[in-house]
Amino acid sequence: MIAVASLSESIIERLEEERVIFIPASLEEYWDVLEEMADEPYTLEYINGEIKAKMSQASDNHETIVANILAILRNIYLEKEDYKAMGSAKTVYVPDCEMAFNPDALVMKGESLLFPRKRKVAGIINPYILVEIHSDSTEEFDMKKKLPCYKKLDSIHQIIYIEQNKPYITIYTKNQSIQHWFNDDYDDLDGTVKIDGVDISMKEIYHKVILKE
Repeated sequence: MIAVASLSESIIERLEEERVIFIPASLEEYWDVLEEMADEPYTLEYINGEIKAKMSQASDNHETIVANILAILRNIYLEKEDYKAMGSAKTVYVPDCEMAFNPDALVMKGESLLFPRKRKVAGIINPYILVEIHSDSTEEFDMKKKLPCYKKLDSIHQIIYIEQNKPYITIYTKNQSIQHWFNDDYDDLDGTVKIDGVDISMKEIYHKVILKE
């Protein structure tokens, strides 16, 4: 096993030269590095036996949509004591895939259940709603890597993908009674999307976002 300090130092050193890096590591090494680098400005995910690391720097559009969707989710669940909206500092772990991700926003129903381990840092394994905001460069990864894993979480009700440069939202909703996923796409800026049964205007989600013509 690589020493946590040296692995952390290697990540920091390489990110000075590269935008995104992948470093082979065990799952336990990932958790240790996540704990070691908790105060550093990096996003760390665990995918296919590798730590994916990148600077926690996003576009204005991305961050504006994050702020908008968190405000929307907060309003939806404001009077529901069992639900709470959270931002991207929370790591979601999918045991069936042995992968850990940082969604841009999520909703929890009830208490957070953490992947059991001896140390304090672990990923949430029971999110209720997950939100990913992507661009052309991240769409393929989000859809081909993250989506199949997210669907394996028993607790998940909806997975929401939001394009950051054009009005396009895809929502996957699970019918719990028949364990089947339904997919709805939205591209009308004057229309609405349905989040957990609540109609939300597209304009509210894209408020003050600069969209491509």
